[in-house]
Amino acid sequence: MQEIVFSVIGSSACTMILTWLLYFRKHAANANGLEKSNDKTEIENQKELTKEWRETATQWKDLADQYQKELIALSGDLTSQVKDLNQRLVKANKRIAELENA
Repeated sequence: MQEIVFSVIGSSACTMILTWLLYFRKHAANANGLEKSNDKTEIENQKELTKEWRETATQWKDLADQYQKELIALSGDLTSQVKDLNQRLVKANKRIAELENA
């Protein structure tokens, strides 16, 4: 009778140990597979993030170029207006001097 009890307990213990070892082996394999999958996902996320940053930088550069062109155009217009106003001022000063001498 004891032999039967010991054999049942022994076989149960062996089955439990074997199941435990196989579980951890499977768990480790799944964890490695998920890590690889997570690495791949992380790399894809980094690629998407890089793409978005590049697009944003390009948009900002285009906007800066546009504003620089507008600034140059406005600067040229203001320069011509200043020259025109200086010419008018010189003419006005000459006219005032003529009127004062007359």
